[in-house]
Order: sequence, then structure tokens, then C-alpha cells
Amino acid sequence: MRPSPLLCSAAALAALLVFSPSCERGPVPQATQQDKQSPGPDTTAPRLRIRLSGNLGGYLEPCGCASGQLGGLARRGYRNKLDRRNLDLLLEGGHLLKRVDLLEMSKLASILEILEGAGYHAVGLAQQDLAAGAEELGGLLQSFGSLPALAADLELAEGKPWQADGKDVVRAFREVTLPTVTARIASLVMDLPAGAAGKAFRLRPPAEAWTRAMAGVAPATYRILMIHADRDRIKALRFSPKPDLIVGLGDDYHEPPGSADQADGVPLVYPGEIGRVLLDVTLVRTANGPILTRYKPVPLQGSKSAPEAMRDKEVLAIIQGHRKTVQELGMLEELANQRTLPNGLRYVGAKACAECHTDENDKCAKHAHSHAWQTLIDAEKREGWPVTHYPECVSCHVVGYGSKSGFVSPQKTPGLLNVTCENCHGPGSAHVAAGDGNVKMPQKATVKVCTECHNFEHSPQFDYSKYWPKIAHGK
Repeated sequence: MRPSPLLCSAAALAALLVFSPSCERGPVPQATQQDKQSPGPDTTAPRLRIRLSGNLGGYLEPCGCASGQLGGLARRGYRNKLDRRNLDLLLEGGHLLKRVDLLEMSKLASILEILEGAGYHAVGLAQQDLAAGAEELGGLLQSFGSLPALAADLELAEGKPWQADGKDVVRAFREVTLPTVTARIASLVMDLPAGAAGKAFRLRPPAEAWTRAMAGVAPATYRILMIHADRDRIKALRFSPKPDLIVGLGDDYHEPPGSADQADGVPLVYPGEIGRVLLDVTLVRTANGPILTRYKPVPLQGSKSAPEAMRDKEVLAIIQGHRKTVQELGMLEELANQRTLPNGLRYVGAKACAECHTDENDKCAKHAHSHAWQTLIDAEKREGWPVTHYPECVSCHVVGYGSKSGFVSPQKTPGLLNVTCENCHGPGSAHVAAGDGNVKMPQKATVKVCTECHNFEHSPQFDYSKYWPKIAHGK
């Protein structure tokens, strides 16, 4: 079968190439009475030291728009090398893609290359990863074959294992033998993506998939299960044999909570999202079951005085190669004008608004939003890579990028540079054409509109009630 153009592009790109509990989405699980009364580990029992991360969502590095942002694969690479002798397993929970397009597939190739180079023992595939399609995703996974992709409940729609050239594209489990202990790791996708991508697969029931993955496991082997589901769904499941550790990979938490949870007497932990914070746990068995003797979130902070100091150079080189390739392939223009706007609306630019809304325009012109494009130019000079050509950065510094009639490039759409009226109020063609104000703008500057860019990742300290008064205008 001939690979698709998207796969060819991604393959070519691959070749070119203090933790805060307030950030949780749900309440912090409190230690149960059973936790508090659990006996200490048998001093002869082997310990298993694990570093966990999950729900990367396609993030390579913090965007740099705000101070104090956590995360980034280059920082992770630095920390992994620093701590490697104190770790037995490196596990990535997956959800590596944000969406499916040329940029994201290029990023996926870089992510897989980075994880493989770092010696990760397994990555658990998620529903969003499968949205890339069996052919495209399968081709990339084969390109990085020493990085085991796990999905115990996944098989092709016709009930056959997902294979290519006689080899498994994904595995039901991976067993790792260490000097003092053996661990078997499995992962459950739990849900399939919509559309044709999802129709290529089917899922076994979770309990059945786990039992099959653990078939023949030695009694002394530590059993680890990664699950792409939220807390309540995980806690409703029952497994045989019981895991020794469950890793929850839903979106319950932005960052790891303050303590471990439990599910059916098994330690349950949540690494959080976007790789902002790694989670270190040490797993030990006792007479009454498995316990964690260590639970430590590891925030991936940068150096305030020397930004490059705490970033792995090899990882950073892969990321920079990806960014330069994005520029060379002209992805900024390639991914513009993709989405159709409702009701035939079009973006018209701030000058059209200023003809009537003079006072509002004058006030907005004094705000930092009106210099949003310049911040990208400044970042490009400071960071040394083509920031103004990178779609993910550009989208929040211009008007309507990705939509029909929206920003394309500084040369082709200079009137849509910066964050102006239509970023908050929507495309204004109908309102301007009416001329009398009887046709209202499509939307208001609500919290939802603002947090499309000022989200938890880009603006971790953003408070709508605090910042809106600084730019409030009109009636």
C-alpha cells in the first residue's frame, strides 16, 4: 500500500530531523485509613523506581509568552539524564497529538524520536493518537521501532492484531527485566476516535484485555497498568490479576495531586497533562498488597538566569530542526484558511472597525495586544529560531489564523497582524456592511474567548476578573 502524502511528509521530517496543588481540576485525593495503617515494605522486597508522564498533547516546549511556565521535552531530557541512575523505568502515558494535521504529525515524529533516544520503556497510545489513522501512525511507530507503543485492548476492526511486515505495530505489554525485579507494563486506550480513523480498529473490554496481557506473568513480576480514562471510570473497573500500580491518564488534573489515590486497593496515580510536571514513584509489595514508598512530583522548571542551562542539547537540536523544517516547508501558509466561518462571515481588520469605534480603537491601541506580533519578532531574535513562521505561536498573535479570510502572512494580510477587535468579537464583515450598528458582532469577550489563548499552559496566572478591566471598553 502506498503511504499517504501526510505520512511521507512526517517520515521526511523524522529523517530531517514548584508543583502547585491549586492547579488541579479535581479535589486532591486524601490518604485513606488503609493507607495510613499499611505496613511498611518487607526489607527484602525489591523496589521499582518509576518516572511517569502523560497526556503530552503535542507540546514540545513552553510557548514562552509568560514567565514561570513549566514543562518542555528539552527540560525533561535534562532532568532524565540527571536522575537516570535513580530510576528503573521511564513511562510516557501518550496522547502525543493535539490534533491531526501536517504540523502535528511533524511534531509527533520529533516526539517519538526524543522518547526513543531517551530510552523510554513504553508509551501508551491514546484515542487522540489513533486519530492519525492506522497507516500514518503505523508508519511513524515503525520508524521508531525500539520505542514500544502499548495498547492491550486495541486490534484491527476485523479482529486481527495490528501488524506491518509481520511485526506488531503496537504491543499488548512490555516486560522489562531489571537486576532485582521484573516489571510488566500494559496500557488501555479505552475509546476510539470518531470517523474513519476509529473504524479501522476495535477495542476489547478492559478487564479482558488486561487479563490477556498478563497471561503467564510470573507471580514475582510487578504489574503496571496505564489507563486513558478519568478517575471515576478507572475506579469502577476490576482487574484480574490485580495490578500493582495504576496510572490514570485522563484530564482530572493539570498536574499530579498532592498524594496517591487508590482503586480497588491498588495505588492509583495521575501524572497530569502536557508534561509540565513529572511524577516519581517507588513501588514495593507488602504482605497486604502494593504500596508507594515514594511519591514525588518533579516540576520541570527553567533557569531564570540562563534559559539554555536546564535543557538537553540533543533534545533541543531535534526540536529546533523540526521548527526550521516547518519554516522551509511553508507550513504557516499551508495551514491558513482551513476552517469555514459560519454564515459567510469574513474578517475585515481593525481599520474597518476604527472608522466608527474611534474611542475603543484608541484605548486598544495602548494595550499590549496591539503589539502582539512584535513580541514574536522579539522572541525570534532572542531564541534564534523562526518563531514568526511557526503556526502554533502565530495563531494567538494575529487575527483569525486558520480560518477562511484570516491571517496568512505579514506580506499577504498585514491588516490582520496583532490581537485586535475581531480576536475578541469575531469576524466583523456583516457588522461593518450594515453600517448602522443593527447587526451585532458575533461574540463578546467572555472568559471562554480569552482562554483560547490565555489558557493554563500559556498564561498560568491568568485571571479574567483581574485582567479584563485593563482592556475593558465600549458599553
